[in-house]
Amino acid sequence: MLGLIEIALFLVPLAVYAIWRCTAAQGGPSAAALGAGAVAVAMLAGTLLWYTQDSRMAPGTTYVPPQLQDGRLIPGHARPQ
Repeated sequence: MLGLIEIALFLVPLAVYAIWRCTAAQGGPSAAALGAGAVAVAMLAGTLLWYTQDSRMAPGTTYVPPQLQDGRLIPGHARPQ
């Protein structure tokens, strides 16, 4: 999920430039296009902030890396100290 957000944040300036370039002959982008772009950027930023808060480990926990025990893979997890 984070990879998609990073790609979208990378592509936003390119999309803004493309919109500006296409509408420069008519006097620039309309107020509606500017508003839609601002809402899209705000939603991307909000999603990124939510994701960082959601995937954070609680204070006082230790990360245990993935392990192979008895032929089974035990995924990495957080363990309270």
